Amino acid sequence: MTARRIIGIGDLNGDVIVPYGAMRRTITAIAQNKTVDRIPSVLLKPGGSVANTCIALGKLGVHPVFLSKIGKDESSQYLLEELSKAGVDTSGIVQQDFKAFLTIVILDETGERTMFPWNLPGAREGLFDEGELSGRHGEKCYWIHTSGLALKGEGKHEEEIISFVNTCKKTGAKVSFDLNIRAESFGYTEGRKRLFEEIAGMSDVVFGSGLEELGVYTGLYDLEKAAFAIAGEDKQVIVRDGPNPVIAVDKGRLERYPVYPVKQLHTIGAGDAFNGGFIAASLQGKSFKEAIAWGNICAAYTVSHEEALAIPGKEELDEMLIRYNKQLEGGN
Repeated sequence: MTARRIIGIGDLNGDVIVPYGAMRRTITAIAQNKTVDRIPSVLLKPGGSVANTCIALGKLGVHPVFLSKIGKDESSQYLLEELSKAGVDTSGIVQQDFKAFLTIVILDETGERTMFPWNLPGAREGLFDEGELSGRHGEKCYWIHTSGLALKGEGKHEEEIISFVNTCKKTGAKVSFDLNIRAESFGYTEGRKRLFEEIAGMSDVVFGSGLEELGVYTGLYDLEKAAFAIAGEDKQVIVRDGPNPVIAVDKGRLERYPVYPVKQLHTIGAGDAFNGGFIAASLQGKSFKEAIAWGNICAAYTVSHEEALAIPGKEELDEMLIRYNKQLEGGN
């Protein structure tokens, strides 16, 4: 789709997906002597906001370079192979002697997720050293994407990411940042807040999800006011809000865009798929409105398929775009 260099930098971990709701339904069906077509099982899938956005981009034909660190155990190797299969350039991933960091993802009866970081003995997240990124990946790029999940602490790793993003920005790169605060898991100290504000300040596009992120980040517990506060005079801000319309601010103007209607099976990867669709469309020169449509469709496709981070192919994407545009014209 594009030969321009696209970089994703940040988190990569294994998601251990526990279909609790589906298992409860299965148990109930067995107790009522009903036929059970399939027994739910626990699955290991690639996780991490930036990693998943890169996977979505890879499946859309963009092939971004992903910068991260990962272990050398079997789980780490599996994650690396899955990224490669999806079309992600993994040459920027450094493997070191530790185990993969895991996240337990509990799916309830409605498919909503609750996430628990799980740091097994010998497992950790890879951290960048001072000067490491600029020394190895200092060449110019066209677009760089990162996430608040790459800024869990307040140390050299986080400062190195911000420094690298700033360097890319100064050489002409477009910067996108997904808030992904996850205050319930990692807290939101004054130091972490400062890092978020610094990287959001240099971003061209800021993504966020609901009041659990926008409210915490801005202190404004009204999505429209929070979106305007982040946007300022020159940023594009996109607020995903589950089944509710997407709130988007561009050039000081706020619009709401309905989500693409589907039967939701789960919510895993919805925001990351949205990000991938939006960025891929933007790289093709699509308008802001068209890029929102791509994001909405990719998110809808993901949550309506059991496959991890399912992304529509070109023909299916085109067909869904036609249906979505009709939906917009009809005001639904």
